[in-house]
Amino acid sequence: PLAQAGATQIVIANRTVARAQQLVRDIQPFVSSIALQAIGLDALAGEYDLVINATSASLNGEALTLPAELQFGQAYEMAYGKESSFSQQAKMRGAAYSDGFSMLVGQAIEAFYVWHGIRLNLRDFL
Repeated sequence: PLAQAGATQIVIANRTVARAQQLVRDIQPFVSSIALQAIGLDALAGEYDLVINATSASLNGEALTLPAELQFGQAYEMAYGKESSFSQQAKMRGAAYSDGFSMLVGQAIEAFYVWHGIRLNLRDFL
């Protein structure tokens, strides 16, 4: 979906640089038209269109502190259902924010199609 949306670069930031590098190696064959970069979370700085929080921090109630130098216009939290330190920081920076509820509904719609052969529209449910 990011490639279809026109992304030209994806930066994978992880608390562990080695894990970010492994993720880049894992997904590179699927996004060959997009430049991929792996960095440590503490090195994340600059301006980005979108920041996605895919860490387990929100699920575990852990604070995830984003570097002050990081600026972004949109934020997506893969977890859903409760406020997180990521969502609070995104909102304080003025970023448009949404959580993983739409992903959950999208997965349910896809499962419904697989099981029943009926295609539903995600927009009808959000």
